[in-house]
Amino acid sequence: MEDEATRLAFMQRALDVARGALEVGEVPVGCLLVYEGRVLGEGRNEVNETKNPTRHAEMVAIDQVLDWCQQNNKNHEEVFSNSVLYVTVEPCIMCAAAVRLMKIPRVVYGCQNERFGGCGSVLSISSDDMVDTGEPFECMSGYYAKEAVELLKAFYRQENPNASPELPLECSLQDVPVAWEKVPLSVPRELLCIMALLEASHPQMGARVWPSLRPLGKNILSVPILWDTSPVGLHIRDFP
Repeated sequence: MEDEATRLAFMQRALDVARGALEVGEVPVGCLLVYEGRVLGEGRNEVNETKNPTRHAEMVAIDQVLDWCQQNNKNHEEVFSNSVLYVTVEPCIMCAAAVRLMKIPRVVYGCQNERFGGCGSVLSISSDDMVDTGEPFECMSGYYAKEAVELLKAFYRQENPNASPELPLECSLQDVPVAWEKVPLSVPRELLCIMALLEASHPQMGARVWPSLRPLGKNILSVPILWDTSPVGLHIRDFP
């Protein structure tokens, strides 16, 4: 395991990446994926830039490592299982699911994500017993948490260039036939929205998390859920 000085140094670098995100109008989150002491992935939020809600810092860094493995003829499972992910903010539910699927054993992060955190703040994707969803991972929090929070405050004090009174997603509810054995019980509606977006961007990864996600057409997915006591389907239209 890396020592404290190493963790602090990498978190400082992740903060620098987050500052870069702030400068270009993105939510200031920075992420590093470190394999045997070497940074293979360095990501920041690219949501506004790409108009893709799944392009969080962690997803960008993961994609960079996958590219590196392909270019260097490395087994990505071996690389990820011996890597550490550093990120300035607790991974959201989507990103925590991705970390788990890639079998990254440890995440070091700064401040908590009280709205969407997947490492204990909202859901415990990192540690819950879930079938066919990769491996639980260790979390180490509180590294430069104050600095991470200040960056987020700075972003929300300015205008979000992608903000709109209208949501970028078209959502509607209707009754649909549901195979009860495939309905994930007690899963928040917000998680299903996020996982549907993940499915749209990373089909193989999303399908492994929730096999019940069903494509209904181009960029449209149906997610079976339990809403009160009635089976309903949440239809999510992704960006064209």
